[in-house]
Amino acid sequence: MSNEENEKPIHLRLFDYSEDEIKEFNHYQILGLEEPVRATPYTIKQAYRKASIRYHPDKTGRDESDYVFIAVKSAWDTLSDVAKRQAYDSTEMPFDDSIPPDVAASAAMNGSANGLLLYTDDDFYETFAPVFERNLRFDTRLQEQTSRNAATEIPTLGTADTSIDKVQAFYDYWTQFTSWRDFSQKAQEELFDNNNPLEDAESRYEKRFYQKEIDKRAKALKRQEMSRIQTLVQRAMAADPRLQKYYREQKEAKEKAALERKQKKEQEERQKREAEEQRQKEEAERQEREKEQRAQDKAQREKEKKQLRKAKQQLRKVTVATYQEQTGGAADLPFTSLEEMSDAVEFLCSEFNLLQIQELTEDFTQSKEFRMIHDRVLETRDANDQEKEEKRKAAAERRKKLEEEAAARAEEQAAAKAWSQQELTALAKAVKKFPGGGANRWEQIATFINNMCRPVDPRTREECIEQYNKIAKNTGPPPAAAKPAPAAKPAPEPAPTATTTTTTIPTEKAPINGVVASATTNGSAAQTNGDSAKSNNPKAMPAKSESTLTEVSAASASDTWSEEQDKQLQDALAKFPATMDKNERWTSIAKSVTGKSKKQCVQRFKAIRDAIKNKK
Repeated sequence: MSNEENEKPIHLRLFDYSEDEIKEFNHYQILGLEEPVRATPYTIKQAYRKASIRYHPDKTGRDESDYVFIAVKSAWDTLSDVAKRQAYDSTEMPFDDSIPPDVAASAAMNGSANGLLLYTDDDFYETFAPVFERNLRFDTRLQEQTSRNAATEIPTLGTADTSIDKVQAFYDYWTQFTSWRDFSQKAQEELFDNNNPLEDAESRYEKRFYQKEIDKRAKALKRQEMSRIQTLVQRAMAADPRLQKYYREQKEAKEKAALERKQKKEQEERQKREAEEQRQKEEAERQEREKEQRAQDKAQREKEKKQLRKAKQQLRKVTVATYQEQTGGAADLPFTSLEEMSDAVEFLCSEFNLLQIQELTEDFTQSKEFRMIHDRVLETRDANDQEKEEKRKAAAERRKKLEEEAAARAEEQAAAKAWSQQELTALAKAVKKFPGGGANRWEQIATFINNMCRPVDPRTREECIEQYNKIAKNTGPPPAAAKPAPAAKPAPEPAPTATTTTTTIPTEKAPINGVVASATTNGSAAQTNGDSAKSNNPKAMPAKSESTLTEVSAASASDTWSEEQDKQLQDALAKFPATMDKNERWTSIAKSVTGKSKKQCVQRFKAIRDAIKNKK
């Protein structure tokens, strides 16, 4: 906007200007709006109403062709339409696109060594503040706030006293600046010399082509506009004395922190180096002391060895000389020969220390009694024998204690690995389920038991074989001529006690004493190839069995049936015939048996039925 336009009053009296002069005013001035940037649709409508009342022909007495009223109406038609107003503000409204020059370029042109001298203190704010305020006109966020009549504070450039946080907020705002400026009309004027090819196009294809060219040029102009804004922000940030001061302080703080870290690291390294040198010095001193102590100890040992050799030689010399003197007329010597006496002396030399040898030599020199030598030998041998006996007893006690501890641990392990009734029942089922001759039979049996019982420590193949052999061995060989007792009908099972449990291990052989097992002559039932144990007596006859219910007690898994429950089951089977519905029949039978479910009753019935079939 020119200086003349800036000097024109906002509240114009349009009747005081000619038609040509009014054409020089913009639409905002005609409607009397002071700030075009912050003009909202509401304020524009209010301004138009006031202008209409003031310049309407009915009010002024002029006709409808009055140039003043036409100017007011034209301003309203443009500013009331969003698209027309945006195009008008973008191109027809006068706008200064210039931005302050670059600091470095201006300093070079002016011959200044320090570019910051171009913009210092108030000069920077007076130069850049109007430029930012002028370009705020095309701010998209401000336009949205204005359209919503929302009053939001826009960050300003501020002064030298503005805090660095607000300064950074200002530049962050402008870094993210987006312009709503529309360059479509300007692109059309540049391409077609103020002509309107869209209206003169002869076909829609031609019109579409012109529109694409206009849009392409408008986008290029928009990119230039955004580049201009970013250049403005960059130049302002480069010349802002507040940012320069902040950056210098940050740099100095970083350099200071780096220097402190360097000094601290050097101090730590120096302390570490001094500590290492002190440690090495102390280590060298310690090694030197140890070396001297070893040398002294060695010298002392050599000295003691030398003294010990001399003491031994002195004792030998005295005893030999005394023995030769006394052999002439003494008949009560404890030694029969010089060799025997020498052996006794050598024994004492090997057992006694230096002090004991010196004391013995002194005593013998005074007494000349070989009985003392002989007694010392006996005492020493007795002491040695007693010491050996004590050591032997101590070793025996330690060995006995270790054996007891090992036995206790073995008992604990055996107790921990004891087979429960559920596992024994699972073993019986597995032996029957996986007959001999199959591959990996005992691995399958162990897997079956582990899946069925879920023990804390899974059973291994060897444990299953050992337990099977144990049961087969405890059962004993079957009698040769025993015959099975005839079974006319199932007999009631005796009531079980707390200490009696019947477990059946079915095998390929005959039942033995009510427990089905397979036994070999030597008591081993499992072969190394995993097959089941085989009996060496193929003609072994089954022994006299107990009642049928006793034989099938293990087949009912872990269930325990009393005599009363068996009687109730038999009565219920007779009461509810097989002609009834299967589900209804067994439900009624289960209700008649105390403490048993339908599934348990069915299993018990099947076990009794299978036992009867096997007897036939």
